[in-house]
Amino acid sequence: MGTKELSKTAYLIAWGRSKDPDLSLDPYARLWLTDQGIAYSEKLAERVAPSVPYFLCLRSRYLVELLRAFERSNPGFTLMNVASGLSSYPFLLSDRSSTVCFDQPHVLDHYRGRVDDAIREKQLPQRNIDYVPVNLNSAEGVEAVTQRISAQDRPCFILFEGILSYLEKSTALEMIRKASELARPGSRMIVHVFLSDFDHSPVLKRINAFLSEELGIAEHRFTYFDEQDFADMPGMTLIEHVGFEDMHTRWGRKKPFDRDGLIDERFFLFEKK
Repeated sequence: MGTKELSKTAYLIAWGRSKDPDLSLDPYARLWLTDQGIAYSEKLAERVAPSVPYFLCLRSRYLVELLRAFERSNPGFTLMNVASGLSSYPFLLSDRSSTVCFDQPHVLDHYRGRVDDAIREKQLPQRNIDYVPVNLNSAEGVEAVTQRISAQDRPCFILFEGILSYLEKSTALEMIRKASELARPGSRMIVHVFLSDFDHSPVLKRINAFLSEELGIAEHRFTYFDEQDFADMPGMTLIEHVGFEDMHTRWGRKKPFDRDGLIDERFFLFEKK
């Protein structure tokens, strides 16, 4: 285990997905949680929007469905999980597939320890996971990710979830463009970002107020993108561009859509031709 503790926010995604495993398709999300992480996440949802866990479940559902569909067409594929955090994805796929997890060293130390413990206690199935500790907001991070993509001899799935809007924009664009250039034909790539409209969102103001009061964090500035930023992905074709409203239409079970609590994340799905 690393000596550096995870931030409270690291548990938010797993907490949200654990609230409705039937929707999120993630029965393992609860394994990553701590009492402190649960308390923090519940307080954030109460202050920001009660629909936060619902949106996190939709996000999980969308990505798991994509990964499983890709696996059906590409048995034994490799998932490139960039900024993997406390992720269940390796265990939601078959044992024929493998995963490369890229993240900060202390995050991967913590995650690997939790994985090893859960496998030993038979709470998780054995899976083939490779851990790559790296600062993703750097030239070394770009090199680490793209080198592993280049080394693949068959199509892979590249997942940029929850990371690009936290990187310098030039670094983020260099990483995804090099990834698209080096990926084998048939590979798919998810680019998950905030578009510039989110900067004026009422929910962002509530997020910033909460982070300031709870963690002493000054106003957070995300890195924003526009659709034009993804117009030139070398060799890649845009398959779809979706948001939570689209996911709600597919899997929302006829419940009302909470526009006031919408954290407007966007997902761009590309395929290498």
